[in-house]
Amino acid sequence: MTPDGAARGAWSSSVDAADWIADRLRFAEWSSLGFIVPSGFEAYCRLLHPAYEESECRTRVRWSQIAAWSGRELHSNSEFYSIAFPTGEPSTDAPWETRGGAEGAMDPDDLASLVSILGSHTDTPEECWFCLWDGYGWGNMVMLSAPSANPKPSSSSSRLPDPVPASVREGPRVVTPIREYFLLSGPIGAALRLGELTDDMADGPNLMWPKDRSWCAVTDIDLDSTYVGGSADLVQEIVTSSALEGVPVDPANLGGGTESWVEALAQDATATLIGEGLARIETYWGSFEASIEREGKWRPSLLLVRRFFTDGEETGSSRTLLGKGDPQGFREEIEHYLAYDVMRLAG
Repeated sequence: MTPDGAARGAWSSSVDAADWIADRLRFAEWSSLGFIVPSGFEAYCRLLHPAYEESECRTRVRWSQIAAWSGRELHSNSEFYSIAFPTGEPSTDAPWETRGGAEGAMDPDDLASLVSILGSHTDTPEECWFCLWDGYGWGNMVMLSAPSANPKPSSSSSRLPDPVPASVREGPRVVTPIREYFLLSGPIGAALRLGELTDDMADGPNLMWPKDRSWCAVTDIDLDSTYVGGSADLVQEIVTSSALEGVPVDPANLGGGTESWVEALAQDATATLIGEGLARIETYWGSFEASIEREGKWRPSLLLVRRFFTDGEETGSSRTLLGKGDPQGFREEIEHYLAYDVMRLAG
């Protein structure tokens, strides 16, 4: 199925069609997949959003390719940083140039492949629902123009038209425990044409499901993967598709967390920092230098971090308030922040 052959969707105010999703998400543990995708499906999988190599054309780079380059293990709960740091000195340059798997948006070709598979696993492919997060800022976009010799105060005419109809903008939302969404309806292929309804501001739906609720696909704005719940046959077809990179996942575990090798780096650096007052962590993607600014006996301390590119150019800095007073809590707090800084280096 291609965008040219797919029918367009339509904005909808029938938000009660999504009540079953909110009901299933409401009682899920925050660390479980059920916090993102409705529970109750036979099986679940995760589609990894690719990185890209853009020297000549925009070419998808799969996580498995990156893991092969870095020597890291790719497992069902890997985050992008988990595979982005090589275990030694690689013999070739990194195979991707972007900042890693895109958060909140599927690759267009991957979306088309997924839609084709999903459409064959429902009895109601012509009746589907789609959700778009309401926080993208549509309707508040300002048209940019060249500076004028006689600038005038901004007016409503300088704002781009709101692609969301007023009846939908001012009407009810689909509400889940962590997001609110606008709702659309249409055949499954309409997922590929949402840009036509949003002036190309939507890369695809954040949630979609058919009327018969045989599956549900979720692309959360903060995640670099799309999650799908459905039948075992559906999940098997997705994870074995050569057009996608999918892995089966345990619905009891949302994944994430800190890799053991990152924890070790943070622990060693924290010990050095507390003992010597300064610590530096070097990685393939850059480095950072940490120090502690002590504010006095009755005032909290600050963790100061300066970040550098691999060529030594400073890229930024941060100051983080340390609130734990006891020695163990103080150490663990620093380890937490330093581990996060390591993960950030991979983008």
